[in-house]
Amino acid sequence: MKNNFADVKNEVINYFQIYINSKKRSNAAYLIDDQEVDKVLSSFYKLYEYELTEEEKYKIVCEVKAKFDVYQEEGSAILGDYEHDYSWYKTFLENQDPNTISYWRRYRDYLLLQKKFPVNVVDTIDKDMNKVMSYIGDPRQNARYSTRGLVVGDVQSGKTSNYIGLITKAADAGYKVFFVLTGTVESLRRQTQIRVEEGFIGFDSINGKDVGVGREQGEYFPQSLTSREKDFGGKDNQNTSNYVHSGRCLIFVVKKNVSVLRKIFSSLKQLNTSKEGQLINQSCLIIDDEADNASINTNKPDNDPTKINKLIRDILRLFTKSSYVGYTATPFANVFIGYDSNDEMLKDDLFPRDFIYALNSPSNYYGAKKYFVEKNTNLRIIDDYDESRFPLKHNKNFCPSRRDLFPSLYEAVNSFLLVNAIRDLTDDNKNTHRSMLVNMTRFTNVQAEIAEDINEYLKDMRNDIRFSTRLPMHKALESNNIRSLKRTFDEQYASNVGVKWEEVFKNLYESTKNIVIRVVNSSRTSKKLDYDNTPKGLRVIAVGGLALSRGLTLEGLCVSYFYRNTAVYDVLMQMGRWFGYREDYKDLCKIYITEQSKKYYVDIYNSIEELKNLICEMSTQQKRPDEYGIRVRNDSIDLIITASNKMRSTKKVVDRKSFYGSLFETSYLYRDLNINEKNLDSVFKLLGKIERSRRDNTVLHPYFRNVDTKYIQELINSVKFNQDSGSFDVKQIGDFLEKQKNTLTKFDVLVVGGSMEERFQYDPLDIDIRFVKRRYDIQNGNIIRINGQRAHLWGKLDTKYGLSKSEINDLNIEESKAKAEDYLIKGRNPLLIIYFFKPSEYAREGELFSKEDKLYELKFIKDLNSAKYNYLVGLAIGFPKTDFDNAKAINYVVNRTQNYYDKEHDFDEEVEE
Repeated sequence: MKNNFADVKNEVINYFQIYINSKKRSNAAYLIDDQEVDKVLSSFYKLYEYELTEEEKYKIVCEVKAKFDVYQEEGSAILGDYEHDYSWYKTFLENQDPNTISYWRRYRDYLLLQKKFPVNVVDTIDKDMNKVMSYIGDPRQNARYSTRGLVVGDVQSGKTSNYIGLITKAADAGYKVFFVLTGTVESLRRQTQIRVEEGFIGFDSINGKDVGVGREQGEYFPQSLTSREKDFGGKDNQNTSNYVHSGRCLIFVVKKNVSVLRKIFSSLKQLNTSKEGQLINQSCLIIDDEADNASINTNKPDNDPTKINKLIRDILRLFTKSSYVGYTATPFANVFIGYDSNDEMLKDDLFPRDFIYALNSPSNYYGAKKYFVEKNTNLRIIDDYDESRFPLKHNKNFCPSRRDLFPSLYEAVNSFLLVNAIRDLTDDNKNTHRSMLVNMTRFTNVQAEIAEDINEYLKDMRNDIRFSTRLPMHKALESNNIRSLKRTFDEQYASNVGVKWEEVFKNLYESTKNIVIRVVNSSRTSKKLDYDNTPKGLRVIAVGGLALSRGLTLEGLCVSYFYRNTAVYDVLMQMGRWFGYREDYKDLCKIYITEQSKKYYVDIYNSIEELKNLICEMSTQQKRPDEYGIRVRNDSIDLIITASNKMRSTKKVVDRKSFYGSLFETSYLYRDLNINEKNLDSVFKLLGKIERSRRDNTVLHPYFRNVDTKYIQELINSVKFNQDSGSFDVKQIGDFLEKQKNTLTKFDVLVVGGSMEERFQYDPLDIDIRFVKRRYDIQNGNIIRINGQRAHLWGKLDTKYGLSKSEINDLNIEESKAKAEDYLIKGRNPLLIIYFFKPSEYAREGELFSKEDKLYELKFIKDLNSAKYNYLVGLAIGFPKTDFDNAKAINYVVNRTQNYYDKEHDFDEEVEE
């Protein structure tokens, strides 16, 4: 007979596990809803003599929903070869003896029973990792293989749990050697080592005590050559020769550090390779956590790869069977790797040529959407910052004035104090970890100053709390500190926490007396966040920068104060340590951030969501990674996607969803005169299809009205111009004309005359005009840029031709202030402008005009004069304004070697704004 709350709660959870499993047998997608939870519970409570209070019932309902009402959808993959047989792992599972020891099954039980993961989430991890297993190589086969893949998940969404699941499944299937590359800082490596010991190894590598899944593998439990205390050093018991061929799984949890990776490579090569081919006849799996950090080859294409990148590839090549799987929430650097080089070393780079897998986050994940897009009470805008006191940009010698930081920072500390008291009053377990993050600078000495300032504030506050709790409330509130605490409580918590100020105030001292401040960085004075050795829960205010900005999990993070000027996609997202799971205290969490940073996060969220949606689309179409042509949205003028040295193989492209109301020109031409000859032939082909009767002789220059759009389409689809300007994109213009062919049925065509003495003549249309004169220079030896740095072909009044006097007068524009787009009025035909021109003087002058430039110029003019045509042709195309969709465009960055816009995509590319 159950006669207490704990027994009843455990019984309810067990009952729901059985109940939901039975439902899932008939409907695998079954999810319980709130009404059904209430219905089942109301009948269940009648079975017991113990009468639950309403508060206890509420706690049970919350735990049931947290465990069983969370859903997570399976991810999507782009594969390198859809014809490949990916059934090897399914066959392995079907033939697996259910009585054999399974690393995955014990890890699954650990997630469900000890970590209390929702059942649906663990089921999805299982299914996701079954797919990824099928994409990497089969370790039981005799043939050699090397696979490269990337798994994309959200920041703090559970990627570590995911890849430990992959490790356990790989070990079950026969993989023997594992590497987990954890980033560049020791605190993150140690954190990952602990997670790997708990989920895979089963014991603490220092003292041998069982942890997490424990040891049930007999003599075949995994062996780790790293520990919580040390990375791989190649000494003592880290001799790899004892383990690689022992039959046991061997795992390394290491930093991405040149010295460490070199020692691993040397040890493996010297002690384990065969004489034949200097290879290790074993299977290895490298998990590259934060794969966009340090692993990317950031050197120029003609230079050797960066050392860490090269060492990772060297280790992979040691094994006859190797699989590399990168994990990241910010995959930009990975998908921008230039991967079409014929160089054998570059062909073996870490580009995910075999698969890209996009994970979905569980429904209880709190990410950018919930914090920065949807309405919530968690966000607090820092609107009181003063750059004269604490500049966003400062150097390492900056020293902030003590006790003169922004009021919002001290309010954030108040919030953390209050959260600790509120959680002590409302949580069943009062020994949970509670953390606050303060990220205001990247400089370690400035971090120390901030920490000292907060420490002084905390001392004063705790003294006032200690003495004020003995006083009547009206007397206690005479203290400025206590009044500020109550003000923070009233503004942020009074309406939604279910406890009163008087209760919170009474518990404040006990709840906050053990709060410590830690500076977390790479300096010698930095102290680690020792959550493991604080059984009653570590309550900490962590002040830092880089060390708090990637991968490190702050346990029980409640309050974040983020005041930084960072404007890089991947850096900003990785700094968001507040993303993750806060189900039990989600309403208590507060994020202090500037309005500008909030806007950045919205932009980045939109970009990442679009990228993941495109991966899903490509998965449906069964496109390979090299067929995909990666593009990343970047509408912000302030934000950049990733570090410039990770974007050497990229270029900017403007994706024009609408061309209406805009003018586009070919200001960059290829120096290749064969290309220019073909362009001229295409233009003459168009002119040959225009009827002479279409000419409007009232216009100064040859002007032809109502030319069939299909002839313009044929021209656009046959010419070739350099895309460095991003303006005249023949593919995008051609696609737009195809989509609008029922609307834009007729074009006007203008052939502009110029000021040169030499004349251009085309007798069939009675064209006899002077050649247009344009200055030029040559870029990189193969690109002709019109008008030098101005990069302009058209004149701003060219679009005025063809309009009547009344139409021009109606515009009421002063001609000297007019822009070319002003004359693209609603109702007129779209306009194609043709420029037959001869390059005149070189556009570069002075020191910029080098001897090499002069040689390029002389050779170009000589080649042009001896070509079939001794002149060039350029185009401009303008579309009239409409009542909607004028100049609608989105900015993207694309992989230059596999440009998204060079690919054929079958889906509708309209993007929701």
